[in-house]
Amino acid sequence: MKLTSLAWFGAALLSLFASCGGGGGGDGGSASTTSADILLTDAPADELSAFNVLVEEVRLYDAFGERSENLMAGPVRVNLLSAATQLAWLVSKPVPAGTWRGVELSFNLESVDARKLDGTQASVTPLGTTLQADFSAPVAFQTGGY
Repeated sequence: MKLTSLAWFGAALLSLFASCGGGGGGDGGSASTTSADILLTDAPADELSAFNVLVEEVRLYDAFGERSENLMAGPVRVNLLSAATQLAWLVSKPVPAGTWRGVELSFNLESVDARKLDGTQASVTPLGTTLQADFSAPVAFQTGGY
């Protein structure tokens, strides 16, 4: 059986949690920030036992399409099927204060490793190297919380 396109870039859903605290404080030249945690979840797949990818970048974007800096310190390997039952933590980092419309993930295509239920490798045709997911409503961060 050849699994094509599985829509794995489109099936992943992202959650963003803001923690109170943070604060960029300091002189007038520094930007205000607050802390955010970005977690990943995905839908289950009955025909696979594992679906691993390497997430290389996580960026927030605003209503004008402006992107934040890459929030990740380094790549994180994620089994998307495990993320169907338990959120996969990607990053916890200060983000600029402002209103963000969504999040964008960048993947390493060579890292994709899908496994059938019998453990053999499944053939997957990725649809791209990024996933852009709009939040259900814009998320506003201000210095010291959300």
